[in-house]
Amino acid sequence: MIDILLSTYNGEKYLSELLDSLLNQSYSEWKLWIRDDGSSDSTVRILDHYRRSYPNRINLIQSPAGNIGATKSFEILLRQTLSEYIMFCDQDDIWLPDKIKITFEAFRNLEQHYPDKPLMVFTDLLLCDSDRHILHSSFIRYQNMNPLAVHNPWSSMAMSVAPGCTMMINRKAVAVCLPIPAFLVHDHWIVNNIAFHGKCEFVDIPTICYRIHGDNCIGINNIDKKYLFSKIKNILQTRTHYVKDMKTYPFHVNIIRVLSYKFKFNLYRLLGFRLYK
Repeated sequence: MIDILLSTYNGEKYLSELLDSLLNQSYSEWKLWIRDDGSSDSTVRILDHYRRSYPNRINLIQSPAGNIGATKSFEILLRQTLSEYIMFCDQDDIWLPDKIKITFEAFRNLEQHYPDKPLMVFTDLLLCDSDRHILHSSFIRYQNMNPLAVHNPWSSMAMSVAPGCTMMINRKAVAVCLPIPAFLVHDHWIVNNIAFHGKCEFVDIPTICYRIHGDNCIGINNIDKKYLFSKIKNILQTRTHYVKDMKTYPFHVNIIRVLSYKFKFNLYRLLGFRLYK
C-alpha cells in the first residue's frame, strides 16, 4: 500500500480536479492522507465530501495546530503514515493516469539494487496554465536543471531539482528526514537528507500537469540572463545565509563544495549550456 500525503490551504479552485485525477489512477493500491492548514474557503467542505464518498480511500486527519505552513503540515502527515511507500501531493496539480504506476515501478527497480537504503524517486512534469493548456513538455528542460544532481548531496543542496509532488520515498527515508526545520522547504530538505544517507533517482517521464497560476506556493522562475546573473551575485553576497542553512542539517555539510556547485550550475546556465539533454 502507498500512502499519498496532501496538505491543503484555501485550495477550493482546483482541488476537485486533483482529487479526481488521483481517483482515476491506473494503480489502485493507495490511500490519501490529508491535513488542512486552516483554510477559510470551501476547501474543508470539498475534502469532507470526497472523504464521505470514498471512506476507504481518503482520510482527513484532525490537527489542532491551525495554520503552520506547508513544511510543518507535511511533517505532521509524515508522522501519521505507516506505509512502506509515501508520495506527496499538491492541491492544484493534476496527476496523469499512470503517475503512481510509473513511479512505483522505478522505485521497485531502485529498491532491488539498494534494499537497505533510504530511497527517493522523482519524475519530470508537464507545465500547464490555469486552464490545463500545456506550456512545456518538460519542467526539467524548461528550467535548464540537472536532475542527476540528486546523486550527490552537495550538488543536490546546490540545485533544488526534485519537486515534492513528483516524489516517492520509503520508510527508511522517513527516519532520516524528521524533524523538518520550519523555515526550509520540506521537499528540498527531504531530498538532501536522502542523497546523503541513501540513493535518489530521476525518471525522465512527466507524470503531472504542474499548473502555473498566480497563487502557486512555489512557482516557476523565468530563467533569463538577468535572473541567473542575480543568482550568481547573491551567492557571493549571501554566503553567510547559505552557511546558516547548511548548518541545520544533522550531518556535516561540505559548504565549500555546495557553494562551488551552486556557482557552477548557475554560470553554465548563464552561458547557455544545457545541464540535461
